[in-house]
Amino acid sequence: MQFEIHRAGNGIGLWKTEGMKKPSLVIIKWQGRNPVVGTCSSCPQTRFSTEGKFGKPSEHERELRDLFNQHFRTVHMREDASQAAARIVKEATENH
Repeated sequence: MQFEIHRAGNGIGLWKTEGMKKPSLVIIKWQGRNPVVGTCSSCPQTRFSTEGKFGKPSEHERELRDLFNQHFRTVHMREDASQAAARIVKEATENH
């Protein structure tokens, strides 16, 4: 699964992600070098947090990515009606 990590800075343009086609993880809080709070670029009310946990920056980043990926699969990968119709047609015509 591909995703981008964006670092929000000073709150300027923090939610300026309407033009993005695919939701991405946005880091909104750091403790030193550790990314500790992230959000989804398409769902700014959703928060992912590693606050209060100890570890290397890479461990915090990996956990935030895992939390985001779980959110992405649950919320953003739902099949809409047109996608379902295309899949059904494709499956039906593959065997002929």
